[in-house]
Amino acid sequence: MAATEEDKLSLKVLVHKEKRKVIFAEADGNFVNTLFSIMGLPLGTIVRVLEKSSDKNLKALGSLRNLYQSLMELPADCFFNEESKFMMLNPRTSLYDSCRNLKLNIDDTEPTKYFVCENEGCNLPSASYFSTCSVARCRHCRKLMTREIEYADKYIGRYDGVFVQNAVTFIVTDDLHVMPNTLGSSLGLLFDLGFTDASHVEEKTIDIGCEEMLILVKGALLFKYPLTCLVFHSMHPIGGFFNPKLGISIQHLISDNTVEKNSKTMKLKLALQSSTSKFLFAEAEQDFVDFVFGFLEIPFRNSNWEVDEW
Repeated sequence: MAATEEDKLSLKVLVHKEKRKVIFAEADGNFVNTLFSIMGLPLGTIVRVLEKSSDKNLKALGSLRNLYQSLMELPADCFFNEESKFMMLNPRTSLYDSCRNLKLNIDDTEPTKYFVCENEGCNLPSASYFSTCSVARCRHCRKLMTREIEYADKYIGRYDGVFVQNAVTFIVTDDLHVMPNTLGSSLGLLFDLGFTDASHVEEKTIDIGCEEMLILVKGALLFKYPLTCLVFHSMHPIGGFFNPKLGISIQHLISDNTVEKNSKTMKLKLALQSSTSKFLFAEAEQDFVDFVFGFLEIPFRNSNWEVDEW
């Protein structure tokens, strides 16, 4: 279940007062469990939850937002079936059910429901099967599978924690390295970072709710130091942290015709502005569109993002 306004976690952070930079945070298992759960979120889910944020600076996430919006707006006859569109708009990973135990869960995906064919004759033990989508059609009679069946939820309330134990405390560095919270680790970290004067260090306690965790998610996508982004974003709006770099030119893409032997290829028909060779749009077939929409299903942990220093 997604977090509500009342779901809050407490985080103690040490900051450099003059540099306005987080040194590290002390966190309990509840925060670390939520932090680890982010790695299992599909990019499509991240786009959707950022879009629902009340902070306008959180809404933009490059072209992924446009890709998700396009998926929503495409008519049903563009897909093999309505179930395909539903599943892509509501991606789930194998961690979804376990993460419903989180004290703070930013995933707003509805709990899994199970449906069988509305025709009772198709639900005999020898022929029955189910779907997690009510717009799917029965493979036997082609009627909609709209009849919901009960399923015992064995995950909720089963564990004290999800990935780590809630009672254990941890050190989380500014660039999101996580380690056990021991006296040696915290002092060693301060020494490694060159902090010898305690007068420059200030301790802050902040409340972490859904909005704050979304700031951390976007910070982790775009910046090398996402905890600093979280603590000081009110002075430096998150949109001002990121300076997009120029990508490779379309001329380079066109001129680089080297194709590895036996590699799979997809063809695009490009429309370019003749005077500047600026890319306008491309005509693509089904294989390329499937490939691009597949980006939304990729878990956060497999995303290769270039981060900026802050």
